[in-house]
Amino acid sequence: MRRIVLSLISLTLLFAVSSTANYSEGVAAYQAKNYAEAVTQFQAAIEELKLAGAEEDPQYQPYYLMLGNSLSKSGKHKEAIAPLQTALRLKDGDMGTQLTLGQTYYRLEQYSEAAGILGKVDLSSLPKSAQGAISNMLSVCYEKSGNSGLALANMERAAQLNPDDAAAQFNYGTKALAAGYTDDAVKALQKAVALEGSDPAKVRAYLNALVLKGRETTNKTSKKAVYEKAVPVATALSKMLPTYDSYLQLAEAQLGAQQYSGAATTLDRTIAKKSSDWLPYFYKGQVYTKLNQYSDAVAPLEAALGKRPSANDKVRVDRQLGFVHERLKNLEESMAYYQAANDSAGYRRVEENLKIKQENADVDKHNAEVEELKRQKKALEEKMKALPGAAAPPSNR
Repeated sequence: MRRIVLSLISLTLLFAVSSTANYSEGVAAYQAKNYAEAVTQFQAAIEELKLAGAEEDPQYQPYYLMLGNSLSKSGKHKEAIAPLQTALRLKDGDMGTQLTLGQTYYRLEQYSEAAGILGKVDLSSLPKSAQGAISNMLSVCYEKSGNSGLALANMERAAQLNPDDAAAQFNYGTKALAAGYTDDAVKALQKAVALEGSDPAKVRAYLNALVLKGRETTNKTSKKAVYEKAVPVATALSKMLPTYDSYLQLAEAQLGAQQYSGAATTLDRTIAKKSSDWLPYFYKGQVYTKLNQYSDAVAPLEAALGKRPSANDKVRVDRQLGFVHERLKNLEESMAYYQAANDSAGYRRVEENLKIKQENADVDKHNAEVEELKRQKKALEEKMKALPGAAAPPSNR
């Protein structure tokens, strides 16, 4: 029995020594980027471990890790999963294995599995560049897995860890904007544009964030300041991309900044690019309204209606026309447009003004009739005085 035990021990040692030789050759092949040879050597080493009954020994965990790495480097990500899972089982919590397995799942687009592994990694122990890269991957994983909150948190962390990475700032900024964190989006996208100001996508995203911030700002002075900040950004975009959309965004920024003359010029360029849309005509009507040029506002607003806007947009145009005609004292037209816009307050206001106007007109008419009677009476009296022997008319008492 003792001889058998010694024989088994000798056999185990023999396989372990042989396996170590295969492992060393696999490492050498891996370092030489000969991944196919590395795979062959690591597989041979693991087969010998199995023959020796040592395949579950935690000290041989690197064999499985290196096999998984080699397979992954060879583009065989699916085949890499099993040895990497074994490596993690033999050494639970090993960061190197977690990173390799998580990234392999990521390459296979198995995002839930990748998030489950990479989410356990203690990023604080990694260099900042690596922390940022893993945070970026986690943000994608959580986004694809439907966890938008964790996706945003990891994008934010990636942006903070990589302040000079325009892509990280852009990714976080656009995601924050979509999630309703406008101020955070503005800051991140401003950094992205400062780093890569020649990228139209980044400039447009920054402009969108500023315009949204302008719309959300209630204080008139602060609102105007935001739009003033947006104007040069929109101007730069319109020079990069002289398109209908770029000119329209510039006009919107100029309107918000109360730069009405500039907005009018920009809107002419916008209409020249695309005359079939209602919106630039509507904006032009708004420009003239802001300038108190109500007569000039009528034509572009009527042109906007002629472009067949949607039902909701038509309400906006009708309401604006109601206001313009109210200012022009065209009260019947104003009431008709307010009615079309379902603006009951505007309709009642103008209706009351029309009633007052009619009452005033009735009073004026009555007063005019009284004055006419007085004039006729006076004329008659003068004629009677001129008759021979006419008696003086009785005095009024």
